[in-house]
Amino acid sequence: MKLAVFSDIHEDVTNLELALRKAERLKCNEIVCLGDIVGFSVPYYNYLTTRNANRCIELISKYCRYVVAGNHDHFAVRKLPSLHPVSNLPNNWYLLSFQKRKEIAQNNVWLYEDNELSALLNEESYEWLSKLPEFLIISIHSYNILLSHFIFPDITGFTTSVIQYLSNHKPHVEFMTQHQIQWSLFGHIHTNKLLILNKSGIHRQVLTKQINESLISIGIPAIASNTNFSGFAILDADKQQIELYKL
Repeated sequence: MKLAVFSDIHEDVTNLELALRKAERLKCNEIVCLGDIVGFSVPYYNYLTTRNANRCIELISKYCRYVVAGNHDHFAVRKLPSLHPVSNLPNNWYLLSFQKRKEIAQNNVWLYEDNELSALLNEESYEWLSKLPEFLIISIHSYNILLSHFIFPDITGFTTSVIQYLSNHKPHVEFMTQHQIQWSLFGHIHTNKLLILNKSGIHRQVLTKQINESLISIGIPAIASNTNFSGFAILDADKQQIELYKL
């Protein structure tokens, strides 16, 4: 069983099509997507004339069996995640002005309007994005695998506390234990290799990894270009191995 793992497409339809063709050539059985299908931030990407959120959603919905929402996907449909670590956040968050949200956020929550262009979603894309789950637990052979955009307690990547949660991912390990999860796959961080977090708190970046241990979490690079590394991973459940593939 070979599972292709995509994440952080950010409307880059050119790279997404490359990844889909490569996954097919490598004879993957299934494809999963870990979120941020949309979200074009002007300072970080330069494919302005080719970005296409609706086409990316069309391809992901067609070829990916399992898809979860990322923070940019939620912003595109103005949806507040149900799981986030911020206390006393008002339910009308996206009805507030940008300045008011900036005041409340105090740099702890991602804000977008200052550098992100509208995804220009059609009605069908908007409805599909709005229904994406925040996480999924799938079973392959005897392994339960968590699919999420980031790690618990910020499982959709809603906050700016990326380093904090990567440095101390004990809550995520506890979440995995509670749900009897052996492996966790997440995106969000645009790493240039596979980022390996084990239950002891060890961090490593590798190109390939045997994963015959439990309670291991693996960060996946972005599909989108203009990042550290553009590519995806293939999890071979039979070989208990995950490997990185560059676009």
